[in-house]
Amino acid sequence: MLVGDLMLVMAGNPYYGAPLGRSTLRANFTVQVLNTTGTASMVVAIEHRNADDNAWTAAGAFAPIGANGVYVLDLAGLKELIRFRFSFVAGAATDGMYVYAAAPQWLRD
Repeated sequence: MLVGDLMLVMAGNPYYGAPLGRSTLRANFTVQVLNTTGTASMVVAIEHRNADDNAWTAAGAFAPIGANGVYVLDLAGLKELIRFRFSFVAGAATDGMYVYAAAPQWLRD
């Protein structure tokens, strides 16, 4: 059984995860790439904002991902709401990746 999403480069627009409420100020974020097609390279960023903010800002980002594997990012100083932002920085329209983004592992400060 596969769990995740197939993301294609297509027009190059980013994909966004659903906003999540923060549990602590620090968390580990994990992304697993299960399969790749073509030569796509993806950047996964974690965005955050407070409930009364008007815009999302970057809390941090994984190094560009271009191969199957498990990638982990530890971030601190998170605001009230977080979300994943998946964007391709290279590849043809039909290139893509099958990606699983695990729920954040909340850590004590």
